[in-house]
Amino acid sequence: MKYNDIEKFIDNFIQSNSVKINDTELISLLLVPIYSKLFTNRKKESLVSIIVKRILVLIYGFKNKKVIEFKNFNVVKPSSVFVISYSINDKRNSSILTDILPHLEPETFLVITDKDNVYEWCTQHNYNCILTVTPKWIIDKRVKSINISYSEKIVLSRGISNFLYADKLLTQYKPKTLLTIQDFHINERAYTIVAKNLNIKTITHQHGLITVGHNLFLFKFTLSDIVMAWGQSSAQLFKKWLPNSEVITIGTDKFNDYNQVNTQEKSFITIGINPIPYLENKKLIKQILEQFIPLNDLISQHHLQFVLKLHPQLRPEFWVKAVNDLEKELGCPYHIEVLWQNNKSLLEKTRILLVSTSSLAIEGFMAKASVIDINRGEIPPPLFVNIANSFIELHQLSDEIRKRLENPDYSKSIIDMQDKQLALEISNTNSSYKESQIIMALK
Repeated sequence: MKYNDIEKFIDNFIQSNSVKINDTELISLLLVPIYSKLFTNRKKESLVSIIVKRILVLIYGFKNKKVIEFKNFNVVKPSSVFVISYSINDKRNSSILTDILPHLEPETFLVITDKDNVYEWCTQHNYNCILTVTPKWIIDKRVKSINISYSEKIVLSRGISNFLYADKLLTQYKPKTLLTIQDFHINERAYTIVAKNLNIKTITHQHGLITVGHNLFLFKFTLSDIVMAWGQSSAQLFKKWLPNSEVITIGTDKFNDYNQVNTQEKSFITIGINPIPYLENKKLIKQILEQFIPLNDLISQHHLQFVLKLHPQLRPEFWVKAVNDLEKELGCPYHIEVLWQNNKSLLEKTRILLVSTSSLAIEGFMAKASVIDINRGEIPPPLFVNIANSFIELHQLSDEIRKRLENPDYSKSIIDMQDKQLALEISNTNSSYKESQIIMALK
């Protein structure tokens, strides 16, 4: 489904459906599950899967519908609560939490998470934390009449359980501020809704690249009082979409490793892909590789290697086989390595980075890779309207690659434009300290 169609579908879904508790509307808890299903064109759930889930709900649904909690403290009176539903290993998101905590007084902060490794990390570092466990197989009676799939009814029921728990917990602790990674994600949204009801100041964050037409429509559902933005570019968009929120430009320090001097040889051509449907990704990779066939001699002359960089949600073992099949089909004279981790070490070796609507582009800028945003025709505007020749149609790719490899002056001009755009995207690299000062001022 195209981006514009997804946006219209979600708008219509939110307006057409309702589930309330004490006049509080909770249907928006399904924002991300619905978006993910549409964005990845997930197949309709099979009858067998539905039957199995119904049986599991019948077996386990009557036992306990309440959230269970585990605490690593006895008494705490937090002025701030941070809700995080991401693994500690997901550095792109968890770093927002782990980077800010050292700047705050531990006894004033409480972390709430549903991830075991976040709880373990907090315990190891002596930070107050509550681990929540939500019953998996439950159907809340309030969701039964909503026109959604059975799996979505289970997801929404779990969200309702978290909402009820959040109401109890935040009423008990009465913090001054509540922070989330992004408040349109289901658990973090449940806590944000409760906090708004209790007049607790709410703060949420930009966690990835935000540009015109890309990823922004979910942000228009932001509830938080304050949105922390990376730079001037995203802040302008947030202010346009979120007139009721205060937008503060604090920058980000999650990419500070890139500030070190890069001495790596630039020997990779890297293709970055997102978790869109398999056939669409495979078609895109095939079309890109076909554009490199006329450049075989040039690729060999520059001793370049091909790498397929997977989004963290994609299965590497699956794509290793898919790429091998493509190599045979096209008769590729080169091997394509499949990687899914260590963005920094990969991108610092990357000479040309090919993406399609991916936040990986911003890391490419920082690593001084020459970035090309693939124009596939059916997607939103270019990632970066200020960079000439950055948005390239597939049939023009061979010519553009040749120019970037053969013309050093042209290649340098691209990197210079990327550096200027980077200054608009990230205003500061000491964001955790800046945000800690804002949080303490709100006490």
